[in-house]
Amino acid sequence: MKIETARLVIEPVRDADFEDFLRINSDAETMKYIRTVEPREQIQARFDKVKKYAADNPGFGSMRISDRETGAFLGHGIVRHADFQPGRDIEIGYVLEIKNWGKGIGTEVANALAEYVLTVLGAPKVVAYISAENAKSERVLTKCGFRKVGQEEIYGDICLLLEKVKL
Repeated sequence: MKIETARLVIEPVRDADFEDFLRINSDAETMKYIRTVEPREQIQARFDKVKKYAADNPGFGSMRISDRETGAFLGHGIVRHADFQPGRDIEIGYVLEIKNWGKGIGTEVANALAEYVLTVLGAPKVVAYISAENAKSERVLTKCGFRKVGQEEIYGDICLLLEKVKL
């Protein structure tokens, strides 16, 4: 799986991406609305989990987001079944390094991942879970055609549930 947009390349993470994954997941400000910063060993275990999930579920998994021109790491995204449970709704998410915030990259990523889920994977809808306090992500997803449909307890928190349905 490889998704290309005007500015981005989104492709499955590789072992060589761990240090970038670690850096972004170790930054408290970046992770503010996602989870508390974890020690390296837990981040390694999370990285291994998403790679195994991708191997077990072709077309799904964690992805490196990079600049199309330079190849520079910008963040990472995910396409997965909610709570990693096949049969549940397909969820998208993304985390960008702070230096990449406010440049429209989140919108480009969310649009590309949603389009992938709805067209390539053929799902009737795609969902996203975000912290109720994360107004910026809610605005990005709303811009991408998602609508708030409620709340759900998932990933150890009560999250807003947004969805985009296939037209």
